[in-house]
Amino acid sequence: MKDCAGGELLFGTLVVSPSPMWPRALEGCGLDFVFIDTEHIALDRGQVSWMCQAYSRMGLSPIVRIPSPDPFEATKMLDGGAAGIIAPYIETAAQSQALRGAVKWRPLKGRRLEERLAGGPFEPELEAYVRGRNEQALILNIESVPAMEALEQIFGGAGFGRGAHRTARPVMQPGRSRAIHASEISRGGADDIRQGACGGNRRGDSLLG
Repeated sequence: MKDCAGGELLFGTLVVSPSPMWPRALEGCGLDFVFIDTEHIALDRGQVSWMCQAYSRMGLSPIVRIPSPDPFEATKMLDGGAAGIIAPYIETAAQSQALRGAVKWRPLKGRRLEERLAGGPFEPELEAYVRGRNEQALILNIESVPAMEALEQIFGGAGFGRGAHRTARPVMQPGRSRAIHASEISRGGADDIRQGACGGNRRGDSLLG
């Protein structure tokens, strides 16, 4: 995946069909990624895997939105060839940490993963191995007022960097006369997790919200 940490614009499109005509239609369009949505579109695991493999062969990074913020759904899509995961409707730090473990620290599971997410170190060889094979993007959808109020917790866990939050669109809060933005509630950041706007992070692997 391209690095957008330096402000490089990335371009992509939503693909809603597993039809083999679409890879041919998109060939030569100058895109960087395709967005495959399994939250609102009826696509099964086999179809998504075929789409990921086909677009990857074309040099287009397949970014898959999973149906729910479930780390097991994330790993299934990664096993099928996804270059990144979009997780919908994140509202808690526990959700963001579980997804970070699934996407950024594969194939670790269980107690070893829990220790790492809590800030425990790896042996240098294991650290290099895991980081070297897990460059997939992780993008969190912040879609509710409770989530925006919990940004500091969602992006404040062990291993997260610092930076400014930004939402793709404002959220209306009942009883207020105008929309509110995340920047009005909290400022924080994430090294491996972003909400959808490219930030100055090390990996620069945020693409969309």
